[in-house]
Amino acid sequence: MKVIITGATGLLGAALVRHCIKDSRISHAFVLARKPLPEDVNNSPKITAITHADFSSYPPELLAQLAGAEGCLW
Repeated sequence: MKVIITGATGLLGAALVRHCIKDSRISHAFVLARKPLPEDVNNSPKITAITHADFSSYPPELLAQLAGAEGCLW
């Protein structure tokens, strides 16, 4: 399953991202964050980190990057 994760640089979000990396049911995670992810997370082949500053706006280019996601962990 492909998922979208937001809030990944906070305490709970960071734990969630690490759990998704270990979980075999998650094939890929698109991680939306306002700032860079820790190196160990960013280097995972299961993670696509997307820097996005304004969570009140989702331009078409961003939505195209997230295509194929089956769930969102907000």
